[in-house]
Amino acid sequence: MDQAGWFALRTDQAAGNNAFGKPLFSHTSPIYVEYGGRLRFLSDVAEKMITEMTASMDYISQLATFADEAERESVMKVYREAIEVMKERITSNR
Repeated sequence: MDQAGWFALRTDQAAGNNAFGKPLFSHTSPIYVEYGGRLRFLSDVAEKMITEMTASMDYISQLATFADEAERESVMKVYREAIEVMKERITSNR
């Protein structure tokens, strides 16, 4: 590498289907890489990620099925916390 960046791992679309016949899906949290003592952060990319996470929350609210409300809340909490982290990083990056 010749600059700071980040990596994430995703399940390949060719990985097949789950027990319910739906495509497998996974995506890790980012793994940030420092270069020269600095992290790379692009506010415009973070804004787009917030938009995608918000859209995912809307999709989950409308269409997802969970065992109970606690399970739904645990998933939504992950999104809310990630959005908050992105907003804080955008603010501190300005």
